[in-house]
This record gives sequence, structure tokens and C-alpha cells, in this order.
Amino acid sequence: MPHLPPNSVASAERHLADWNSVALPHEDVAAAGQTLIGRELIAPPYTHLIKPSPPVFSKLVKLDKAVRQLAEAAPEVLAGAEVVQALEQTLIRVMIQCLSEGQEIEVGNAYWRHVAVMRRLENFLEANPDRTLHLTDLCEAAAASDRTLRILCQEHLGMSPTRYLLLRRMHLARRALRMADPTTATVTEIATSCAFWELGRFAVAYRLLFGEPPSATLRHPPEDPQQISGSPWRLPE
Repeated sequence: MPHLPPNSVASAERHLADWNSVALPHEDVAAAGQTLIGRELIAPPYTHLIKPSPPVFSKLVKLDKAVRQLAEAAPEVLAGAEVVQALEQTLIRVMIQCLSEGQEIEVGNAYWRHVAVMRRLENFLEANPDRTLHLTDLCEAAAASDRTLRILCQEHLGMSPTRYLLLRRMHLARRALRMADPTTATVTEIATSCAFWELGRFAVAYRLLFGEPPSATLRHPPEDPQQISGSPWRLPE
């Protein structure tokens, strides 16, 4: 994967389009398997890597691309519950095909050591959803050297850990702006709390990533924190 140049959030956004994840609870996967292929798909006791057949994987990629294009060109269409449900069911059907028809990939001990590093990193990030983090924090939490963590993040996330941290801080800032009271909070206050000290550069990067300036996000009525689910920026599963 190409290296992302410093301060290029637009490049990062385009780059992230190549990395996606689909997650379902185990019980939903089992039920979908029973319905679609006549047998439950039970989670194995240890992680499996599965390589889908080229035709099925191509179908999944095309479906993902179509959904993203629809979200960009006509987001109002996705506001309809029937449309969302139809897309969801289609994605589940193709995912079940990938799981049931794919070929298991054998991996060595080195792979599982790398997985353990990334799992420690994920657990640390989940435990610190609102904290501004630095590369040294990640290395310590993952029990890995700077070089090892850079290699593994490039392999698993498609970006360096510093790029990941930048995007994570951008999402932390956006969540804070969405929750803030515009009559008392300021963009400067929120940006600096997320360690963005060059406010002009922050505003440009924010607009490129989210499609609106941070001041516009702040002007919206404050959102209920309960409606902003989960961690602001999760590792792909």
C-alpha cells in the first residue's frame, strides 16, 4: 500500500475506502447460515482466515462500491428503512457466501504473535476512547517496538500508526463538536483539547474529511451522547 504523505487527510480518506469491515453477532451469523445455506455457521474456537472465491469476493467489492457511491450521490435514499434493510440483507447474503464457500488459509506462529500485538492495541484503544494518544502510548500498550508496530499497522490497517492516530483525533474532535453546546463551546477550545494546535490546518483537514467546516458541525443542536455509539474510531475487525 502507498505511504500517506504527512498532513494529507484527503489522501487518508481516499485510502481508507480500500479498507472496510462487516460485523455481525455470532448468533446472527448462525441464523443467517441456517436460512441461506441450510446449516448454522458456528464461530470456531480460534480465529480462521478465509479466502473467498474470486467471483463471490468480486460481488462483495462491487456491492460495497455501489453502496458508497449511493451514500455520496443520493444519501437521502439511504434514509428509507426499506432500502437500508434490503442492502443489509444483500450484504449478509454475500458475506455468508464468502464464509461458507471460501478456502481456509493456513498461517504460522508468527501470524498469531502479530494478531496478539494488534489485539492488545485494540483493547487499549477501547479502554481509552476519549484520551488523546501518542505513538509511545501505542507501543507500550501493544508491547511492540516502533518498527514492529509500524509494519503491523500498515499490514492490518493500511496506514501507519501515526496516520491512524491523526484520524482518530479527527473523529474525537468531530464527536466533541457534535455533543457541544454552540452557545458556550468554541472550535478552538475543542480542537486544542484534541491536540490540534494549528487551527487553520485543522479546519482544512476537517472539511476535507467530513464535508463541512468544524464551525458548521458545532452550530448543529447538541446530540445525545447515547446516540453517538461506540468508540470514535475503531480498528477494522
